[in-house]
This record gives sequence, C-alpha cells and structure tokens, in this order.
Amino acid sequence: MEGPAVAERLARLNPGLAVFGPGDPRLARYGRIAELPGLAALAEAAAPRIPSNLEANAYTASDPDLEARPEAAAFGPVFGFYPLQVGWNAGPNTRLNGLEWHASPEILVAVTDLALLLGRVEDIDWDSPGGPAYPSNRVGCLVLSAGTALEIHPGTMHLAPCRLSDRGFKSLVVLPRGTNEILSEEEKAAAAKRAAAGDPRARLLFMRNKWIITHPERKVLVDKGAFPGITGPNVEVRY
Repeated sequence: MEGPAVAERLARLNPGLAVFGPGDPRLARYGRIAELPGLAALAEAAAPRIPSNLEANAYTASDPDLEARPEAAAFGPVFGFYPLQVGWNAGPNTRLNGLEWHASPEILVAVTDLALLLGRVEDIDWDSPGGPAYPSNRVGCLVLSAGTALEIHPGTMHLAPCRLSDRGFKSLVVLPRGTNEILSEEEKAAAAKRAAAGDPRARLLFMRNKWIITHPERKVLVDKGAFPGITGPNVEVRY
C-alpha cells in the first residue's frame, strides 16, 4: 500500500494523533526525505540480515557488512564525511515509550513500512517544577514506506519506530561513529556537574551523543536512569 493511503488509514485509526507522510509540509520541522543513490538496494540487502518476528525491540549500532556495502558511501556527504556507523533497529514496537535526540543528524532507512513518532527539543518545558517535561500530545507520526530514508534533524526527538504489520518493523540507522556508546565514569561526572550547575539538558544525557526523556510506563528505561518526564498517555500507534 502506498504511503499516502497508509497515512490516511492510520489517521482514521488514531484520532487525535497528527499523522502525515513524506510529502506533508509538517515534516520540515523534523527532517527531510533523503534522496540518496542506492538506498532501496541497501534496504533490500539488509532485510534478510535483520531478524523477523522479534518478541522485543533490538538494536545493533554497527553492522560491518552493511557498512562495507558500496551504497553506504552515499551517507558520507550528509555528515560531512565524519566516520559513521550503519546499524539496524527492529521489533514489535507500537508505543512512544520515550524520545531521544542527538547533536548530529541521523538517517533512518525504512526496510519495512513503519511509523515514526517525532517531537522537537524546544517543546520540552525545562522549567517544570518536577524536572524537564514533554507532553505526549505534541508528537507527530510520520509514515514511511519501505526503501524510504529520512534525514532526522539535530534536536528532533524520536525513538524506535512503530510497526505497521504483525511481523514488526525493520529499519537501518546511520549515525556518527560512537553514538549510543556507554558514557565513561568521567563523562558521567562531568554531565552531573553541569546539571548541578543549572543545565537541565545535561540531566538528560544518557549515552554518547544521546539525550533521552522517557515515559514513566517504560520501566526498562527508567531503571537504566532515563528521566521520566513525558507526561500524558504513552501514545500507541494502531494499525
């Protein structure tokens, strides 16, 4: 099914959720479609490498075989030829759960049809009495067809895509090398010192080049130290 038809169907099934496709002007706030050569072929080659019918979401930051494919060279100019990692994210996800962002662009390539819940850092209430707060009703829902690539702007909040079939979703994730690595004790201490000095963003630094705010229902993230600042329902994408 084509992207616009999927977006229209999801909009009917999810009243109150702002659902849109790649041609919608609302996308400009969050990113842009990346028209890069060879992406459809890369997605097709990646599909059998990524597990299907997973019982939980899975993420691999760096897949050397995907990074070695000639199509991966197209990502270089987007990041100013900074060293990159090409990995994958897949699973049965249907909920918001949390929102992360990076200080760099990210490219997400849809290997299957999928939906991506999106927000912007400037919509976080940094002065909320209980700590940084983000209302879940501010998210938008972008629908991507298999083979489509999204260049996510720095500061655009997102997390795992949502599936649009019972088989789950599959995607490729391209980021500067080292993103999502565990912070050293020295780095954690430096972030904590900055947070104590009044920088609320430092409070949300979770991994290298990764800030995150989570929904209180997502205990797996809360237990790892993510700040539970998303207010309102834990948005679910019904398909």
